[in-house]
Amino acid sequence: MNASPCPAAPCFSLSRLLGDLKAFARREPAQTMAIAVGAGLLINLLPKRAIVGTATTLGIALLHPALLALGLTKAMELCCQTSSNPVLPPPNDLFSPDGHDPTPVTSSSRPSQWIRP
Repeated sequence: MNASPCPAAPCFSLSRLLGDLKAFARREPAQTMAIAVGAGLLINLLPKRAIVGTATTLGIALLHPALLALGLTKAMELCCQTSSNPVLPPPNDLFSPDGHDPTPVTSSSRPSQWIRP
């Protein structure tokens, strides 16, 4: 069957990786400094305008599908909410100060019943 072990949680793996990096930095400080200087030089050589331009273009390209997905999710949430609770209780602000409802709301006078999807 499936003999592969269950993957570790991402937060546990990240903390384990950070612990290993700290231990390596304590064992090999000169090599750690050389790696840090090399990474800094490499990052300094990268064209920043191209990186920012690519990130901006990618963000704008993904904005439309992301907003569409969020809108569909909200529409489904509202649709499921109204279909499972056809008659909702009145909000608390409609009650009088003594806690009693002066005019009971019937299902035919609810705004949610006026509009059918």
